[in-house]
Formats: sequence, C-alpha cells, structure tokens
Amino acid sequence: MYLVALHTVFRNERRGAAAHGVQPLIPGVKGRSLQAAFRTYAPAAVFIVAAGGVLPRVATEIAQQMGWSNTFVP
Repeated sequence: MYLVALHTVFRNERRGAAAHGVQPLIPGVKGRSLQAAFRTYAPAAVFIVAAGGVLPRVATEIAQQMGWSNTFVP
C-alpha cells in the first residue's frame, strides 16, 4: 500500500511541476524517473528493516552486560 501511495504522489508531483513550469527541488536533477527514485529508496528501506530486526537484540545484550533491568531497555 505504501509503494502505491509513493508512486501516486511521485506521479502527481511530476505532473504538477511540469504543468506550472516549476524547477525540480534538487538542482541538476531534471525529469528523474520513478525507477531512479526506487533505486534510491530500496537500499534505504532494506537497511531500516534490517536495523529494526537487529536493534532489539543489541539493546537486550547491552542491558544484560551493563546490569540494567529489562524495563530500562525494552
């Protein structure tokens, strides 16, 4: 669902900018394709999902080594 919303917003922004003659937000980037946007977005999304899976275990390990209770580091 999120990717559909991302695609819709991207498409509408491109149409609106072209219709009003607005310059792109990033200087030097003209007519950036949706595929290029996904190539930028995908690695970041993978990193965030991976970090979200690892961080709870790391936090628990740090809490155990520091002698903190589990209520301090959930």
